[in-house]
Amino acid sequence: MVSFNGLKLVSSSIDLLDVRIGTVTAPAGCGKSHLIAESLSHHHCSKPVLVLTHTVAGVASLREKIKLHGVPPRSYRLATIDGWAMRLIRTFPTLSGTNSRCVEVTDPRTDYPAIRSGALRVLTSANAAKLVHATYCRLWVDEYQDCSSQQHALVKTVSSVLPTCVLGDPLQAIFGFRGEQITWDTDVIRCFPNVGELNTPWRWINSGKRELGDWLLEVRRAILMGQQMDLRAAPASVSWVPLDGSNDFDRLQAAVRTQPPHGQGNVLIIADSKNKAAQYAVASLTPGATSVETADLADLVRFASRFTLEDPTALARLCRFCQECLCGAGVDILIDRLRAITRNGSMPVSSAERAAVHFNVTRTYEAAFSFLRQFEHFPEVRAYRPDLFEACIKSLKRSNNNPSISLREASLAVRDEIRARGRLIHPRTVGSTLLLKGLEAEVSIVLNADSLSTSDLYVAMTRASQLLVVCSRSPFIPSSST
Repeated sequence: MVSFNGLKLVSSSIDLLDVRIGTVTAPAGCGKSHLIAESLSHHHCSKPVLVLTHTVAGVASLREKIKLHGVPPRSYRLATIDGWAMRLIRTFPTLSGTNSRCVEVTDPRTDYPAIRSGALRVLTSANAAKLVHATYCRLWVDEYQDCSSQQHALVKTVSSVLPTCVLGDPLQAIFGFRGEQITWDTDVIRCFPNVGELNTPWRWINSGKRELGDWLLEVRRAILMGQQMDLRAAPASVSWVPLDGSNDFDRLQAAVRTQPPHGQGNVLIIADSKNKAAQYAVASLTPGATSVETADLADLVRFASRFTLEDPTALARLCRFCQECLCGAGVDILIDRLRAITRNGSMPVSSAERAAVHFNVTRTYEAAFSFLRQFEHFPEVRAYRPDLFEACIKSLKRSNNNPSISLREASLAVRDEIRARGRLIHPRTVGSTLLLKGLEAEVSIVLNADSLSTSDLYVAMTRASQLLVVCSRSPFIPSSST
């Protein structure tokens, strides 16, 4: 074990640079990301290592850990699997045999499979294979349990050209690809033999909560053996909030306001994965909370595709978009005021009213994003979807600065920039296990744990490094209903 800026880091007996073809199995919090970063710190080849994972949040988290080890950017290329597949299609559109519109991801159900198929056609061509070999030194894929069969085929193809190591944990497989999910023993280990397993709870050792890490490893073993564990017998860093039908709303409200130990750190709130409206409601009702956005920023692209300056309802569309991103905005009151101003010739009073009138007169993208900014600064207004709001303003500015670019095209460019950079995680973030996977925070609050699958529950619980709050009807996890 070594120290870097006071933080204990994993010094593993496994070196990914020694692996030609293989798998590293690692439970959550046992140093998988640190192993990638530590191995990269020893990489001195002139070509970078291609490091792939599944989510934009995972990219952002992994990049921070790699930076912590002082790894120079030239040593690696980091992206999501699908993001890298999109890059292949853009680079080799003819070889991909795919309609280039699929990279816009207007319909994820059809576009992502098309992207993966197109990328596979590129990789199976002789010229592209040579280019991959000339560009990268080796391939490492994190969170491999979440691969679809198409993504697995992509990695297997690259592994015939580059030394490849995949890392993951079968209990954290939560994506689900409608029958296209790979199996760990049948698909993964047969192609990439196991070269080692990490089993020390470094996340919790580093945070001074070894007892929480050991308990979570016991939870993992219980789940794999089909057993249950009692939250009432958990260590002091685990808090159970019983939901018994009496005053549940107030209990949940109190839970999501849980503060980090010593008042410092981040909080992840894991809400209903299948109900985006519920996630937004939690974010809007919880002081300081923000909702994490999906990588495709579908709501931004949808707005940008429908919004035109000539539309008589353009101002109303801007107001409704504000309502999707801001709480306490008083959209209906503002719309009524604007009608009165238009009908009676009243003078605008607030800065937002003046900005709205200015937009209606000038009909420019500049006036549109100026209105959004004024709306944001209303008293008691708070952005609970700030990433979506800021991405919209960036898109409006881009179209304003370059009239040849439609707002839709601008939104797609902004989305791709965010996808490449990785999303920002705010101090109190609300999302699903899919969106928060790969992240960690001082506090994790699991709402309605009874409704989660065993894999989702395990992922949600292991996000917390210091304090775990579980809200459920039963103290036994996993519950008999999951």
